[in-house]
Amino acid sequence: MSDFVRGYAHALTFRDGAFDGCRADRTFQHLVDPERALAELVRVTRPRGRVVVVDPDQETIVVDGPDPAATLRVKQFRRDAGLRHGDLAHRLPRLFRAAGLVDVAIEGTTLVLTDPDDAFGFPTWARAMHDRGLLDVHDVERFEADVRASAVAGDFLYAVTFFITSGRTP
Repeated sequence: MSDFVRGYAHALTFRDGAFDGCRADRTFQHLVDPERALAELVRVTRPRGRVVVVDPDQETIVVDGPDPAATLRVKQFRRDAGLRHGDLAHRLPRLFRAAGLVDVAIEGTTLVLTDPDDAFGFPTWARAMHDRGLLDVHDVERFEADVRASAVAGDFLYAVTFFITSGRTP
């Protein structure tokens, strides 16, 4: 049986060194202050314990779309405006070292999806751009139709790299 505690990543309610290791999965891209949250993970991890953060890096998104220029704009929106820190994952090793972690390592694994409905809301990203005044409604409709058509044809491809960063407390 597992216990779950709801909390605030920037101010964990656990004592110093309470855990042998800590892991955050798909979280840091959403945080207001990832450095502070990492400091909290380090604080609650015992000496020589392991800290692991897994996050996708929106900079690495690959989409095979019929209109490369529109696809690029939508991907950039996701990276820069759709998330607080869409390209943080590839910078985590530097943040780990700055937080005092040692034996820092990073590895990547790529998630490949062929159904747009599985792709983290990808078909809706153009509509979100329109809602912010960044894309004309006709461009949104064309983008959505292109995504649907590529799915029907079996041509839809979405890939993103997840970086798994780990380090040990001194």
